[in-house]
Amino acid sequence: MSGPTRELPIIDRHPTRRVYQASVSRRDRMVAVTEGACLPVVVVFGCLLLAYGIAAAFRLLP
Repeated sequence: MSGPTRELPIIDRHPTRRVYQASVSRRDRMVAVTEGACLPVVVVFGCLLLAYGIAAAFRLLP
């Protein structure tokens, strides 16, 4: 029965940890949203840059 009595202090500490985890999850959500929005922008920008490079190469060939 020592297991449940050991878990009681952890349960008492959880409310403060839950508030901290809520703030961290908000930061993680912000980072996830920014990463999720940044990745397509980087991919599109890279594709445009690649297309511009190919167009410039074709302009230089003739």
